[in-house]
Amino acid sequence: MRVSLASHVGRVRDLNEDHLCVWDVPGRPDHTLLVVADGMGGHQAGEVASRLAVDSLRRYLAKALAPDAAQADLARRLAGAIRAANRKVYRHGRGRMDLAGMGTTLTAALVAGDSLFLAHVGDSRAYMIRGGRIRQLTDDHSLVGELLRTGSLSEAEAMAHPQRHMLTRALGVERQTAVDVVRERLEPGDRLVLATDGLTALVSADEILAAVTNPAEDFDQVAARLVGLANLRGGMDNVTVIVAVI
Repeated sequence: MRVSLASHVGRVRDLNEDHLCVWDVPGRPDHTLLVVADGMGGHQAGEVASRLAVDSLRRYLAKALAPDAAQADLARRLAGAIRAANRKVYRHGRGRMDLAGMGTTLTAALVAGDSLFLAHVGDSRAYMIRGGRIRQLTDDHSLVGELLRTGSLSEAEAMAHPQRHMLTRALGVERQTAVDVVRERLEPGDRLVLATDGLTALVSADEILAAVTNPAEDFDQVAARLVGLANLRGGMDNVTVIVAVI
């Protein structure tokens, strides 16, 4: 698997509160974890939340994905890792006044041989590109996401909606959180894209498809090109992208 990744503070924010991870699971040579997280909260609390969530996820999975772990259990163990990260961020925020109310989105993709296990909370996204088409694998846990699913908004209207950043679910905000879990069968040549909303609020799915499948594009630079496109359009938020080719 080849991976291209990039993260940037954007053109408006002073601090990058996004966090990303590409991690080859120890003892599982065909298992790789891809994660993006978009933190929120005042005075650096978002940066703390996203980093803490990703670190907690890795520590949990380092034990849960031991070499003898059965693949049938991977979805359950990944969801358990997300719930453990939620508890960690929640307790940390409750323990310090300057971090009160912090939280983060988290989208984690575990590539395990020819299977993809995806666990997700918030409005960061995961896409699958196959056969020249792009498909969003995650639902946005946001007000605008709910309006899209009910047909009350078009994609174009959603990208310009003034409340598009209002989340309905995030990691670390409540003691417990629901986790969306998806399993997909992978094929050679599939492309996975994980991104925070700093990209998807400014760059459409069709534009992501065109950039990732452009044969003239240097693959190692494709994530940076997408980040650059978001910044050209204002860079109103931190921007983080992971692109992986199976």
